Amino acid sequence: MRDFGPDLERRQSLRHRPHAECEIRVGANSHPATIVDASRGGLFVATEALVWRNALVRVRFRGAERIALVVHQRQIPARLRALVPGGIGLRWVCSTRPD
Repeated sequence: MRDFGPDLERRQSLRHRPHAECEIRVGANSHPATIVDASRGGLFVATEALVWRNALVRVRFRGAERIALVVHQRQIPARLRALVPGGIGLRWVCSTRPD
């Protein structure tokens, strides 16, 4: 992915690439994930968890937890995962207090 200046960027918010570990919680299940890119409006996380579009998930990162809506799902065949990460695109819904 290329970084475009503000004048060429089509997204509402600029993206950052922290490549930080996080946890995705779907119902009672917890899945490890890596934040590939993040913005004010949401993020894309690389994960092997199967989470369907329009599902609500909890994202736990650095002691904070936020609720997000799955807006995109990228499934990659196992033989290609070393080249392209599979994962889910999330849009923030709200935040919650840490435990």
